[in-house]
Amino acid sequence: MGEKVKRIKTSGVIDLIKQVLDYFNLPYPDGELLDKIRRMGFKT
Repeated sequence: MGEKVKRIKTSGVIDLIKQVLDYFNLPYPDGELLDKIRRMGFKT
């Protein structure tokens, strides 16, 4: 149960970051951060 809650929180944070980047018309991060997000199983 705790792992699922952690995953939902992480997913929410990633969605928030994506919304902020879209709002300010900023590019998505390249490199290590984007790779880590993808390895965690989240679509970018």
